[in-house]
Amino acid sequence: MKSLKTNNSQERVPSEDGFGIDILGLNSKRSPKITSKLTKKRAKPQKGLSEIHKTYEIGETIGFGTYSLVKFATNKKTGEKVAIKICRRENSREMAKKEFEILKSLRQSTIIQPKDFIENEAENESYLILEYFEGMTLDRYVKEHGPLEEKDTEKVATALAECISYLHSNGIAHRDLKPENILINEDKEIKLIDFNISKKGRTKLVGTKRVTKFSKIFYTQISSPLYAAPEIRSKRLYTESIDIWGVGVIIFTCLFGRIEDFAELYNSAKSFKRIEDYIISEEISSLSLQRLLIDCLNEDQDLRPTAAELSTYLN
Repeated sequence: MKSLKTNNSQERVPSEDGFGIDILGLNSKRSPKITSKLTKKRAKPQKGLSEIHKTYEIGETIGFGTYSLVKFATNKKTGEKVAIKICRRENSREMAKKEFEILKSLRQSTIIQPKDFIENEAENESYLILEYFEGMTLDRYVKEHGPLEEKDTEKVATALAECISYLHSNGIAHRDLKPENILINEDKEIKLIDFNISKKGRTKLVGTKRVTKFSKIFYTQISSPLYAAPEIRSKRLYTESIDIWGVGVIIFTCLFGRIEDFAELYNSAKSFKRIEDYIISEEISSLSLQRLLIDCLNEDQDLRPTAAELSTYLN
């Protein structure tokens, strides 16, 4: 397969949505080192240890966003490794609390699992304790290693399809699917992170099946501009189908490399046809993977597959 140019630089760029976290790459060869302070810049004297310090040995920064950062930590009693998302501004603290509530309701192997949520009113900080996953973000992975092989892309696409189908069937629209929010390890296993702008719809049982009705059409302008679906760019009403567009962006990144190349193609395209022609021109041997990518990146949100239909492409 031809690959687009890659950039091997390791710049750390904050998530463009302002609240997301860009998890830094962590080689599974070693764990981050432990330090005693939340940040080197912030070393306020304390009369006593806060709850977070009593429970966890805080390590180095492994991710960051505009209003929050993520630290590696170890539970002092059990030795369990965790990631702690630290939020200091009021709006980001509220979003972290909402994220914890959403994650508590979800149990799926490709979704990062929450451990606890701790509020420190004295320090005006909130801590979202999460499962620690040894790997790196997908965008960083392709920058360092280049595009994935097709068989590995199919593995990622299958896991992601199951994940999004699970979310939508449980009434959750992620709304910020992008390479920075996918963690991947050496075995090409993935974890979906950052649920801070997710929305919950209503679900009900119809026979033995759980059916979701997203009763409200979304309008809030969200998602990073680089990855925004056409309906968001044009400031139109949108649905949970923006998650399907996000799946397409992630698969494109797996197959061809840097997402910036997709953005350049997308921005210069006068119509979706140019993107489709580009995908067809590439040497993708799996026609089902090619079809899935084209359909997910359809500019018409009503013509994209549903979350439940995603897995049928790869079976």
